[in-house]
Amino acid sequence: MLARSLTRTLLTAARTVRMPRVHTCVRRTALRSMTSTPAARASTTEPASQSHDRQAIQAKLLFDEGMAKWNSQDVSGALMAFEKSVRTKPSSDAHYNLANCYHHMGDRQRALEHWKLSLEQQPRADAHVNIANALALFERKVDAAIPHYEAAVELEPEDGEIRYNFGVVLEAASRLDDAAEHFVIANKLGIAKAGERLERVLKKILSTKPDAPKKD
Repeated sequence: MLARSLTRTLLTAARTVRMPRVHTCVRRTALRSMTSTPAARASTTEPASQSHDRQAIQAKLLFDEGMAKWNSQDVSGALMAFEKSVRTKPSSDAHYNLANCYHHMGDRQRALEHWKLSLEQQPRADAHVNIANALALFERKVDAAIPHYEAAVELEPEDGEIRYNFGVVLEAASRLDDAAEHFVIANKLGIAKAGERLERVLKKILSTKPDAPKKD
């Protein structure tokens, strides 16, 4: 029941680079562009630093290759390029993109592994959201998903989709008051479905409360 409910209600969004949506459970299916481009240093740099720079430049070239493959719908080619990039010099963006490729190809365990590795490199809401949705939907580990949503909300408190999705998971965990709180915020942030979901949760809350004592 949980899996079916989340499939219907969780929102999906793509940032930066769009691709056919892989599954409604994973909200952020877009790849991330690398935040900075490594620059070659002057020839006076120490040999160890030169080696580091070459690795960074090579990793960036492989990263760009992966982006190009993804944009041309070649997910297998993108996966190979991002794998080579993280082996050359790991980065949060490369791990995140590699995870999305694995998820697209149905390898959920490796997707989870690389979303977590992306978090080791850099805090990011999108990876937390994808981990949370995958745990809740595929593994039905709602309690394990909640801390990732909490982290995502802390990183992006004004993101209505995160609030909405968190509300869905909290409702599934029978934390109705907490779910209602996030639906209220999601509705204020422009998520239309949140209003309908809030009404449903409020009805559940009222149905669980004892009737008020009658006056004589």
